[in-house]
Amino acid sequence: MVRTYKLKPVDLNIAIEILEMCNLRCRYCYVAAGIMGNNIMKLEDYMKIIENIISIKNKYNRIGITFTGGEPTLHPDLIDMVRKAKDIGIDRIALVTNGTLMNKRFLDNLIDAGLEWIAVSIDSYLAEDNDYLRGKGVYEKVIETLKILSQYENIYKSLSVTLTSKNISKDNAEGLVKLGKKYNVDAIVFNMIMLEGNLIENINDLMPSYDEYLKFIKFLETELITEYFGDIDIIVGEPWAGLFDPVMLFGLTKIMKTVIPNTRMCSAGLTSLGVFSNGDLTPCLMLREKQFIIGNLIKEKLIDLIDNELLRKIRGNSKVICGLCEYSNYCGGCYARSLQVFKNAFYADPLCPRNIKYLSPVIKEKLKIK
Repeated sequence: MVRTYKLKPVDLNIAIEILEMCNLRCRYCYVAAGIMGNNIMKLEDYMKIIENIISIKNKYNRIGITFTGGEPTLHPDLIDMVRKAKDIGIDRIALVTNGTLMNKRFLDNLIDAGLEWIAVSIDSYLAEDNDYLRGKGVYEKVIETLKILSQYENIYKSLSVTLTSKNISKDNAEGLVKLGKKYNVDAIVFNMIMLEGNLIENINDLMPSYDEYLKFIKFLETELITEYFGDIDIIVGEPWAGLFDPVMLFGLTKIMKTVIPNTRMCSAGLTSLGVFSNGDLTPCLMLREKQFIIGNLIKEKLIDLIDNELLRKIRGNSKVICGLCEYSNYCGGCYARSLQVFKNAFYADPLCPRNIKYLSPVIKEKLKIK
């Protein structure tokens, strides 16, 4: 596979949830998105938001936005939104999609409008396993989208994989890498399920044991990434995965720390923010509770919110347990998962192996930790 597209980094990325509606019912969706989700961002409100975002360009050299949902391709104004973001000066524009509603004409229009990165969700290289998690017939539709995408050299393409007990295996990881190479994909991102939304009613079925999860993360970090280095990027979405870096713990992040300030594997509130469909601003779209709403970008100026007390607290990495770790400035832990398990976003990432000793027997049982 010849990789021809290089994605430039940004200093701040803002994920915009342009609607809650989705055409799928994934068994683990943390948003619990569905066809009945009725919040959709109006185009005029979106314009206020991106004008607000671009107004802080003097503070951040390069700014990116990511369209997400729900399923963002259901939004009737998506192409206009991409174009307006490009025209106003947004440096990098990305789209997270389930890949079931694509065709070549639609993709042509998105890319012509300024889309630079598309992330397509897929959970297994096997149709049966993928469709068990994401819905009947989804695999076939996604493969058709990947076939179309493979023809483009002017866009960065990635696969998003959500790990559950049904797909957490070396065979599946290697199968997805081979699938990605077949369709000229640039990267594969592996993420753990979040402990909320649709997962709550499926947790016994889908939650992998902690032991198999830890072994899988080690496999990705110590074997798969090295094997395919330079060919396809393999990214582990766990902030603490760097504990298993084979050469130097948190090696890349440590190197970056000498160049880029405020660099942690969890970028929430540091180099990334989220905006909900009603304009509310949050450090991370997974932090959906009222206590994490910083302000509203339709009604308030971003420049007045960017140094908000909550964001300063996050930048100070003041988690009770994680803050004690020698790697806290490289990792940061997951605030959303801390909230989901401990009802306190500033306590500890419960899945980090360094934090297991702080977990109660009840929480260990819930997370399938022996």
